[in-house]
Amino acid sequence: MKQPPARVPGDVPAHSPNPQVDPTFCAVALTLLVVVATFHFWKLGSAPKGFYGDEASVAYNAYCIARTGADEYGTRWPLFFRALEFYGDPISTYSAAMPIRIFGLHQWTARLPAGVYDLMACGAFFLLLRQWRFGKWLSLGGSFALSVMP
Repeated sequence: MKQPPARVPGDVPAHSPNPQVDPTFCAVALTLLVVVATFHFWKLGSAPKGFYGDEASVAYNAYCIARTGADEYGTRWPLFFRALEFYGDPISTYSAAMPIRIFGLHQWTARLPAGVYDLMACGAFFLLLRQWRFGKWLSLGGSFALSVMP
């Protein structure tokens, strides 16, 4: 009868139900998370310069939805928002409605959901790379690279 290979103390299989926590990896991941969050949310209301037409349209429609439940044309809870001669995606508008309702109508409150979604995309990309069996360090590097791309 063939014996299973001997296990070294502290050796945990790659897909063990109780993997050991690597404190170095956790410290680096937390540091990168703080750096990336700082990059995304520092001067959120003033960088980039200007408040462009599509941002202003989303912000105003989100303000209208937060206050009245209708868009700028009076349509109650629209599926698509008519703005600037096209119909816009409702996710950005409905996502901006709550921060605008809580903090007021400012540039940073209109841009806040986009920053949060970008951080969520980086986390999802990390999990995707791990699912594809990339190493944890390569997955962390890939998600960091995604986070700093313009």
